Amino acid sequence: MQVKVSFDNVPSSSAFKEFVSEQVERVKEVLGGRGKLEVVVSQNANSKESKMKMLFKGKQLHVMAKADSYHAAVAKSLDKLLKRVKSKKRSRQQRISHRALSFQ
Repeated sequence: MQVKVSFDNVPSSSAFKEFVSEQVERVKEVLGGRGKLEVVVSQNANSKESKMKMLFKGKQLHVMAKADSYHAAVAKSLDKLLKRVKSKKRSRQQRISHRALSFQ
């Protein structure tokens, strides 16, 4: 899985990039290491936010989370992303099993 981390109005650090790559391992396990993930960490006036855009099999998923710290924002957005990925996989499996039952 290709991971791109960028910072908007935030000083970049290699330690934080390493934290993000460790967190992304959870997504890699679910997807089997395929796909592209872009992470943008930014700071607004009162909050810190993380935006993620994932490209997998021609589909795009977008999530965003705000929190008091950058680490919490990334963790929240990754949790949202995992939920959406798992629900997409589950709905796809249900469609496939439904099709198989209709042919019998």
